[in-house]
Amino acid sequence: MPIKYYLQPNPVTPDPNDQSARVLPNASLTLEDIIAKMMQRGTTVTEADTRAVLNLFFDVVSDEVADGNFVNLPLARTCGQMNV
Repeated sequence: MPIKYYLQPNPVTPDPNDQSARVLPNASLTLEDIIAKMMQRGTTVTEADTRAVLNLFFDVVSDEVADGNFVNLPLARTCGQMNV
């Protein structure tokens, strides 16, 4: 599926003709949608187990970020709050 995008002025550079691309999403998926797509792939893991593991995953990541830790994942890199 092609990635759709639009151009907008780039506020980071001083060149007034500079543009940056912004992706237009094809769809917006929820966690429920992702779990359903995972189940469609014929996994031997049950939907309940998948849901439990993902909930635990998000709880642990949230706790680590709240404790001020960086979390480096294949999809994103998060960092905790800096207490100054």
